[in-house]
Amino acid sequence: MTKETIENHYEILGINANIDESSISEKYRKAIQEYSPETDPEGLEKLQKAYEILKDPIKRKEYDIYRKYGDKEGSLIENALSAIQHNDSKKAEDLLQQADPDNLVVKAGLMQVAGLRKDRQEVESWFADIFTTVLYPEEAAIMFSIKANVLFGMGDIKEAIETLQQGMESIPEHTPVFAITLANLYDEIGESEKALETLEHSVSVDGNDTLNNGPLYILWLEMVIMYKEWSALSNVQRTFEKFIKHVTRQEDRDDLYHQLMLKCSEHHKQEKYREAEVYLNLLTFLTDKNDPEIKQLQDDIKNNARIQKELGKVAGDEDIFPMVHIKAAEWFYSYKCLPEHIADLLNEESPSTIEDFETHKAEYAAGIVKLRKKYPLLYKQYKEKWDSIFAELTADFNRKLRRDLLKVK
Repeated sequence: MTKETIENHYEILGINANIDESSISEKYRKAIQEYSPETDPEGLEKLQKAYEILKDPIKRKEYDIYRKYGDKEGSLIENALSAIQHNDSKKAEDLLQQADPDNLVVKAGLMQVAGLRKDRQEVESWFADIFTTVLYPEEAAIMFSIKANVLFGMGDIKEAIETLQQGMESIPEHTPVFAITLANLYDEIGESEKALETLEHSVSVDGNDTLNNGPLYILWLEMVIMYKEWSALSNVQRTFEKFIKHVTRQEDRDDLYHQLMLKCSEHHKQEKYREAEVYLNLLTFLTDKNDPEIKQLQDDIKNNARIQKELGKVAGDEDIFPMVHIKAAEWFYSYKCLPEHIADLLNEESPSTIEDFETHKAEYAAGIVKLRKKYPLLYKQYKEKWDSIFAELTADFNRKLRRDLLKVK
């Protein structure tokens, strides 16, 4: 009877182990169309699990190491890792003790088990033991990251940070692995400034980094956008642009293009046009600016970004009648993509309050006039709808009310 090996996530997605990150997402989107939650829930679950691991550069490196060493122990390793994920330290330890004690993955698993038991001394003991095994630098970097995650799970945040910093000093050529883990750790504890500082200090000032640092630049950009640190955006973009110029091989440029396009499309689908525009501007450094796909996307995103900017100004304009803002937001955003402040506004205003707003015909009509004069893009985008509401509101206005509307500024 042959040993059952660790589940091959690459095979599940129908890809090779040397595939680039952007192609993984493309393959996943195609593969998921072949699965149905009703007819093959197990297959769908396996596909989603494979994608969740392989799309993350750190998790993927960890997985590759587990495959390299773990396949020698068959399903013992996979079952032990599953037990660790479910916080079942006893089951995990029982399984790992049946495996080769000199196996790198077994030692890493037992370090994680010690973490589940909050046994700091044992964690340190297993970590020291791990380094008695001959490791490649990339493997050593992953072991530092695993230890940091173990310490973080134990609540030893300071020690987790120190472990990653120690890793950076010991294996500087793998700074991206540590920086990504450290930035995500800072994000978890709400230290946004330190997360951004870590990423900024981990990239080359002149952008002269290897292609492997692409995920580092993208995470830096994503966190700046997530924290809405718009004042820092120009610096990130400049450094990213320099990085792009150092990527000379066409195959590498294509890979980076797909990664950026994926992020641009994600924000575009979520109707976050300002964010999508950031990625779009970087994409122009990787392709012909007259590329039909880019040009069409550019026109759509730039137009919507300008309208979205006006909508943001309307939200803070006390001279604009509330119902005008509510209507504009309803039309611009699909309900599944409503930004938090718009959703809060609609939740705060009960149906009866909104109905009450609609009875204030003179104020509502005046609000539309002000919108037309102060925010022409937002008015023009929905001109037919605004004109229809305006005609309905003013249908029974007398001469004085109509003259008053002409005086609205």
